Parts: sequence; structure tokens; C-alpha cells
Amino acid sequence: MTWQSFIKMIEGSIVFVGLLGAIYALFKSQTTKETIKQQANLITVQKERLDLLEEQHIENAKAIGELQGQVNAYKKIPLEKIATSIKDIAETNKQILEILTKEG
Repeated sequence: MTWQSFIKMIEGSIVFVGLLGAIYALFKSQTTKETIKQQANLITVQKERLDLLEEQHIENAKAIGELQGQVNAYKKIPLEKIATSIKDIAETNKQILEILTKEG
């Protein structure tokens, strides 16, 4: 083997490795672009979900506030007065029934 053929073989090898490198870079570049595109889509979807969850959180907070207001209103109702009032109504009904039965 002569030096010229050896040098041509080395040059051919370098060209071959260069071609392989270029092909690898091309595929890697496409894969990277596709990955970036998919991640951008995922980020968009996650942002939409986050916005929806924030809206639901605000609605839930409002509903909780309303329920707390109702609970506070019910706590203020004097239960003893209600019981006394019901007792008075029952007594009055009893008296009305007695009057009606005496007259009838």
C-alpha cells in the first residue's frame, strides 16, 4: 500500500464520518425540534388547566363564604325562643280546639 492510497483511504474515511455526523445532526435536530414543539403544546395545555382550576378555586371560595354567612345567620337564631314560641302556639291551638268543641 502506497502513501497516496493510504491518504485517499483516510480522506474517504473522513468524508464518510463527516457524512454520518451530518446525518446524525440532521436527525437530532429534527428530534429536538419535535420535542420542543411537544413541550410547548404541553405547557399550553397545563396553562389552560391552571386557569380553569384558578376559576374553580375562586368560585369555591365564594361558595364557602356564602355558606359561612348562612351558618352564622343560623347560629344567631335564638333556639330557646323558637321552642317557647312553638310551645305557645301549641297551647293556643289547644285552647282554640277546646273553644270549638264547647260551642259545637
